[in-house]
Amino acid sequence: MKADLHSMTPSLRDVFDGIRSEPGRAGLSFLAVMIGITALTVLLAFLGGLREKARLLVKDLGANVVAIVPSESLTPDDRPVLDRAMVEVLKKNMDTCRVSAVLQFELPVEGMETPLPVFATDETLHHLRGWSLCQGRFLDHGDVIKSRRRMGITRALGQTYDWNLGSVIFLDHVPFTVVGVIDSLGGAADHEAVGGGWQTGRDAVFVPFSACRTWGAWEQDAYPAVDAIFLQSIKGEDAGEVVKRAQWILREPGYATRSLSWITPELVIRGIRRLQNSVRLAGGSIAVLCLILGGTTLMSLMVANVRDRIMEIGLRRALGATAGQVAILFVLESCLVTGIAALAGTVAACLLVWFTKYRFSAPVEMGGIALILPVLVSLVLGFAFSYWPAQMAARVSPAAALRNDSRSGILYRT
Repeated sequence: MKADLHSMTPSLRDVFDGIRSEPGRAGLSFLAVMIGITALTVLLAFLGGLREKARLLVKDLGANVVAIVPSESLTPDDRPVLDRAMVEVLKKNMDTCRVSAVLQFELPVEGMETPLPVFATDETLHHLRGWSLCQGRFLDHGDVIKSRRRMGITRALGQTYDWNLGSVIFLDHVPFTVVGVIDSLGGAADHEAVGGGWQTGRDAVFVPFSACRTWGAWEQDAYPAVDAIFLQSIKGEDAGEVVKRAQWILREPGYATRSLSWITPELVIRGIRRLQNSVRLAGGSIAVLCLILGGTTLMSLMVANVRDRIMEIGLRRALGATAGQVAILFVLESCLVTGIAALAGTVAACLLVWFTKYRFSAPVEMGGIALILPVLVSLVLGFAFSYWPAQMAARVSPAAALRNDSRSGILYRT
């Protein structure tokens, strides 16, 4: 064991000497591999972020919940109108389902630089979407009927602005009293990205439907418009069956169900997977091309090293080095270049992911796989692309190498 350790130190020194002898080639190989590893790490981070986004979106939507929203493919003028009349029809005809709706605002709040997402709703929403309460209660039937200025807030929002039970918050100069704190929601979208009525995000407040009159949103209409309607089977009915029943109930021409989007947890996951496949195809192609470029550049470096070090190889063989020891020398040199390039690429990818996540709120997640897999790939790359040059070095004939001059080629043992 001691002899092995003693022989390893000169080998590592020889590896470093070999890299220093060709700094240009080593630097080019290092750069190509580093770019490939950076691209691979960023790709894995995006795929991990999309998986996490899918989980949070499903959590935010709720278990086995169906959301009905106007189709985003239509222009605002062509989109069908969701209103409270549709909500009442569904409640009367789907007695095995919870039915709720929301109307979304963005209102200025004293002490906040950006408008706050405000969701007008009823007392059923938090039961339907499976939200738990940290403190107090959610809106109740009395709040909705009697137009009480009450509100529920998310825990994240309360922690950010130090709002608690009994706090009075001015929404567009209208005072509302906090009666409940909801446990942090899925958080798949922050308040700057919330849209479609069914995503709430981490920062949101909930007020009774009747509070909409405060901002003139209803104008005393009998059936005011809403942004989303939610359905959930009480008896555990499949979301697909709930959609079929609701579409049958709303089959009248005035409801224009063909222009509505029916969002289910399965549909959310399917959409995220399509996005993952697109990212995997585009980002994976770039990463593979960069790694192949780095590998071929590394192989050319190893071949050049073998050709330039014929005399050295012959001297080593003459002094007793085996063919395997010579081959390992070049494999270690290749793995050292790719290993250092992998570490540098991982650091560069972490900085890029951090900047993208906090500057643009992109869905990226640096998990263990995104950190470990690129390093393993780099080591495999170093071994694979150095195998042939290492075998070339191992087959050099000691006697012929020592007789070789600068005009001769590589002479192999026959």
